[in-house]
Amino acid sequence: MRNKQTDSVMGRILEIDSQLDRINDPELQLDHLLGIFEEDIGAVVGAVYTQTDGDLVLMRFRETSTNGQQESIEHCFFSNTSIPIADKTIAGYVAKNVERLVIPDTGSIEESASYRNDPLFSGMTASGISSCLAFPLLAIEKGMTGVILLLGAGDTNRSPEQADESLVEALAVTVAKIVRSAAVSNGFFSKLVALACMRGGVDTEAHVKRVAAYSVAIYKEWAERQDLRSDNKYESGQQLRLAAMMHDVGNIGINDVILKSPQRLNEKEFRVMQSHTWLGARKFKDDSALGEAIRNVALHHHENWDGSGYPGRIEDLQAADVFLQDNNEWPLGLSGIEIPLFARIVSVADVYDALNSRRAHRDAWNEEDILELIRKEAGRKFDPELVEIFFDILPEINRIRSQYPDS
Repeated sequence: MRNKQTDSVMGRILEIDSQLDRINDPELQLDHLLGIFEEDIGAVVGAVYTQTDGDLVLMRFRETSTNGQQESIEHCFFSNTSIPIADKTIAGYVAKNVERLVIPDTGSIEESASYRNDPLFSGMTASGISSCLAFPLLAIEKGMTGVILLLGAGDTNRSPEQADESLVEALAVTVAKIVRSAAVSNGFFSKLVALACMRGGVDTEAHVKRVAAYSVAIYKEWAERQDLRSDNKYESGQQLRLAAMMHDVGNIGINDVILKSPQRLNEKEFRVMQSHTWLGARKFKDDSALGEAIRNVALHHHENWDGSGYPGRIEDLQAADVFLQDNNEWPLGLSGIEIPLFARIVSVADVYDALNSRRAHRDAWNEEDILELIRKEAGRKFDPELVEIFFDILPEINRIRSQYPDS
């Protein structure tokens, strides 16, 4: 016979499932679940790792500070926050042994234990973090998909290691399913990005990483100034992250003779190169918000604020190749806020990073010259508001640049 506690847990699980059904993006579902762990079992820090090529890669991280403010750090698609699946760390130990760990005091792990606190949480013990609950994420017929770590504060009445076991296990199954779903989705994008990087040159992958990270940083500041709701901000930021990574995916359709030419392109070759905008947009035909975001960025990230960019008002992507013919004039470019916001953001990020990087036909520009150009191009090539934001967050831009160096 079921008792009241069992009924309560089942009711809570059904309630959470209903909430997740209204969230389409798997990584936003993880954000929501980490919030549930904080709300229901007192986890002030939560981290989700996914298993990738023998390592655990950070997928989601959420921290609740002492004043109740929450910070949800988006997993960068090419994150270098990873740890080996080995006994040395808590998460690595759990993954290797497929074993749940309950640690009442992370600051006093026994000397005989093979694992130590994870690098991600180094220093947190001194700031009040005490207990830890870590368990493997197991998906039916797929085995282990990752690990989740939940940390509790020592000055609260609730902590993860004291949580109702049936509730935690049920939520763990849900997290595992979502991680698996996200891995499938990200795997598709990863293959496309890898192919575009392979076609574009050895340093293109680092360029894609940086442009995506710059773009999200610019958008977050823009969204703060617009006072957007947190859920809208995170969902849109996720869409922009993926769209920014796809901005040059149309390069897949450009001939290598043109794409990798060490010389400046002539007019006819440059026109072919410009077609990468609609070639990329063609690959994403679905009507989802993500599909629209990727199309807008791929098609319009070379538009200029004053209308002098390309490819302009292309009504039919499938018929756009007609503009490659010499006797056909290009359509008028989009201008101002006609240009989709995400495309305007990626434009700034793309130009900044491209000029900062060495190319086959030129050396990298001096940083001061790049910044001077961006200032001058505000109101001509770039959205002036976004240029202002770019300079306001320049320390973050520099941090991202150092995080993803060229190979």
